[in-house]
Amino acid sequence: MVKTRLLKLMGKDSLEVLQEIIWQWIGLLAQLVLVGCIAITISDAFYGITDSNRIIRYLLIAALSIASRLIFLKLFYDAKANASRAVSEKIRREIYGKITRLGNSYSGIITREKIATMLTDDMVSVEEYYSVFLPRIGYAILGTITMAVMLGMINAKVMFVLIFAILIIILFFVLAKKFELIIPVKYIIVALDAFTFIGAYFGYRSTINELLVGNIRLEWALITFFLTLEIFKPLRRLGEVLENGIMDSKKVENVLDFLKKREPKEGKEEVSEEPVRIVMDCVKYSYDGKEVLKSASLLIPAGSIVGLTGPKATGKSTLVKILTKENRAYKGSVKINGRELSGIKEEALLKDLTYITDESHIFKSTVRANLQLGNKKVSEKKMIGALSVVNLWSEIKEMGGLDLSIEDDYVLTLGQKRRLLLARALLKNSRVYVFDNITSFIDGTSKEIIRGIIFKLANDMKRTVFYVSDEYDDVRGADTVYTLSEGMIDEYGKDIKHN
Repeated sequence: MVKTRLLKLMGKDSLEVLQEIIWQWIGLLAQLVLVGCIAITISDAFYGITDSNRIIRYLLIAALSIASRLIFLKLFYDAKANASRAVSEKIRREIYGKITRLGNSYSGIITREKIATMLTDDMVSVEEYYSVFLPRIGYAILGTITMAVMLGMINAKVMFVLIFAILIIILFFVLAKKFELIIPVKYIIVALDAFTFIGAYFGYRSTINELLVGNIRLEWALITFFLTLEIFKPLRRLGEVLENGIMDSKKVENVLDFLKKREPKEGKEEVSEEPVRIVMDCVKYSYDGKEVLKSASLLIPAGSIVGLTGPKATGKSTLVKILTKENRAYKGSVKINGRELSGIKEEALLKDLTYITDESHIFKSTVRANLQLGNKKVSEKKMIGALSVVNLWSEIKEMGGLDLSIEDDYVLTLGQKRRLLLARALLKNSRVYVFDNITSFIDGTSKEIIRGIIFKLANDMKRTVFYVSDEYDDVRGADTVYTLSEGMIDEYGKDIKHN
């Protein structure tokens, strides 16, 4: 079951959910003590008992019960906030860790858009399911049993009638959850209300009869009245969130299923510390029986910028995805500083290589949150610096600065989004940068800014840069330009040879 899998994943952190249930339950006990004190005080007045010490004692107990209930209510909300924060942090770490272990090949399992959804919209559902729905299930069971036991000690006949009604409601809950029946949920609420009134009527009638014949005192009658009304409340509160709980459970299940995806065999080698040099030799790759790369070879010297161009759909992106380990089923050799790509750790590759494409995703959050994806501990000063480098800070500053919400697509232009992607990449400070059609379909100003920074990475910062574009003019000026056509490197060499 989803809740079992989630609680197991949370481990010791799941105690926060247990605390939510316990604090609600103790708060219920405090409320029952308060009701008992009020009932006894009323009963004493009815029977003419005027013991002032007794009245003061029960008033003090009542006051203590109210204070206790407020304290436990505060502890409950604290536990709820802690549970929400704990599950969010834990699941985010698990997702990031899974992506790291899968490497760039995760895109063959799940799209970037779905990853973005998991980290935003689905995370809200995970938090709600974990910190709201699960505790309400626990409290609905514990609170209902507690009041049923207390009611049975006073009037067993009323207890059995109400328990029968409760079992019917629980059956509705189970069926709705098992078969994901969203529409009938509102009818469960109606049924709960109906059973509450029917149960209260039966409880009142039975209790009044018992009171009139002298079988119970007034205080027990008043407590019975209260319990017959309250006994359905935990289940009703569960019913109020059942519809959302069913929908949230699906999203939680999607996240948990992603975390269970089979991971590729992990390499064991690191990338050596010297400047990165990449060699691809006779690389072949087939997709659905069609040979996309026939025998592609190229050299990317350390600290240089190498361009790759050619007609669309000729295998350029396929070659890039081999380098980033997104496409693994290739033949031939790919070496980074003399080590075979297949033997390099995913974590090491992700640390040393940053890959940006025209399909790279801007998360629907704030500018700050997007920049922190490249480097979680980055300072505000560095974020502003990176935005300034890509000539974006002055534009962002006027619209709201780092906390500008970019949830709506129209907030930033496509060119601004690409510059934001580049700023995020700069903050990661990798040794290798791979760009795949990053300047396609954007305005001329943004294209020139991005192109200038790409060349600066190699020329001034001595990073190793692999720049791929459908347009030859984009890669003009690179130390070496390769042309890929029909799955093979047709020509290569210094840029001047293409003039």
